[in-house]
Amino acid sequence: WYDMEDGYQYVLTSTEENGFYIGCISRNGQTILRKYTYVEEGFEVEKDALTIYSLTEDTDVQTLVDAFNVQYPDIPIKVEYGYTEEDGKTREDALKLLNTEMLAGKGPDLIMLDGLNAESYIERGLLADLNDVVDYKTIEENVFSHMLEPYKVEGEQFAVPCGFSLYGITGEVEAVNAFADVDQFLAFAEEKGLPFVVHDYNLAEAANVIYLKDIPGCFKEDGSVDRQNLERLFAHLEKLFMLSGNSFDEDNTEYGFGDMREISSMENAVEWIYYDKLPFVLSPYLNVNGIKAANYLASEEGLAYEYLEKDGQLVYQDQMILGVTAGSDQMEAAGTFINYVLTEGLTEKSQDLRMLPANQAILGDLLQGEQKIFTINSFGYGDNPEMIDVKGKDLTKEQSERLTGRIKNAVKAEYTQPEIREVILQAAGEECLGRKDLEQVLAETSQQIELYQKE
Repeated sequence: WYDMEDGYQYVLTSTEENGFYIGCISRNGQTILRKYTYVEEGFEVEKDALTIYSLTEDTDVQTLVDAFNVQYPDIPIKVEYGYTEEDGKTREDALKLLNTEMLAGKGPDLIMLDGLNAESYIERGLLADLNDVVDYKTIEENVFSHMLEPYKVEGEQFAVPCGFSLYGITGEVEAVNAFADVDQFLAFAEEKGLPFVVHDYNLAEAANVIYLKDIPGCFKEDGSVDRQNLERLFAHLEKLFMLSGNSFDEDNTEYGFGDMREISSMENAVEWIYYDKLPFVLSPYLNVNGIKAANYLASEEGLAYEYLEKDGQLVYQDQMILGVTAGSDQMEAAGTFINYVLTEGLTEKSQDLRMLPANQAILGDLLQGEQKIFTINSFGYGDNPEMIDVKGKDLTKEQSERLTGRIKNAVKAEYTQPEIREVILQAAGEECLGRKDLEQVLAETSQQIELYQKE
């Protein structure tokens, strides 16, 4: 066993088959078990393999590819990542190479559009109409219809999101009630008078939720930056930063908001309610266990939870957005993979994925149950920690139907592209750390964003 400073544990164990297992909890809280077996002659991915591209490393893609390989062993798949922490490439390097290859007709077969400008690829004719790749009934019957609209042009469907996330708060009733107004919410947090009300291990998630609440007002109707509201967003992030800290006597202030940590789900974030008795946590709901963890605390512990809204509608972020490149010679294989993910994949691997299924029927089945109280995970910190259970509780049929009804009318999160979100959060971190003053980050951020929009 290897104990890490952040409390996560890793284990290696041998097998009887000349191999070994590695089990770990990743930085985003996902439990991963991998088996490695030594094969003397090695293996080679076939040249006609279906190539799937993701800009960054993604465990969900690999999970579904592994499961697909079991069921369709005669369809080889090669997963390519634009850049990784080890290869020395930047996001800009990866995008330039991808665009060059796609324009030359040498790109991947299947492309995951998360973090990419899907609209640009559609406008340039680089994506195939999925009506020619997958039986459209498969898509229409298995995906929330409004989640398809951003990728539909004149009846042609150029991409399909396989999952999505919601955002929100779990905590004391007063905190949840104040959540609708950021100023009121932060005033409540400050009035608690605690050493800290946001654990800095949860600061990136909390900052992202505040960002999503404020960012729509930071742009005028003509698309230009509203500096007054952008300044208000910076003020909110600074207040959030000042209210953060941790119980481990560590100094994590160097990270600010722009440390690129992976975002963890609500069932991980609520650890700080259990461990530090914090009045609330802000986090995405990346799977049904996040919702069930919040539901348990609300129904059994007297707390409450709510979702991020805009003008009374839930805000969602779509995930694993799959498109097929127009020049692919693997259309049939790509269609088989998309069909598998939207049906069997989302059903069989739901507990392993860091996203809520965009398939309404699957989501409903996962959410509701017999209102059982169960242990989602156990955690502890230190050399010999006293382990604490994070509990979950199934939703009732009525709760599930009410939530899926709200999801049907949800609106897509705005300004989530890295060229805007990361620029703002990194600038806010530099201002909070005293590296730059407010006027400087306002001017630089406005200029960067307006330059990006022109491009």
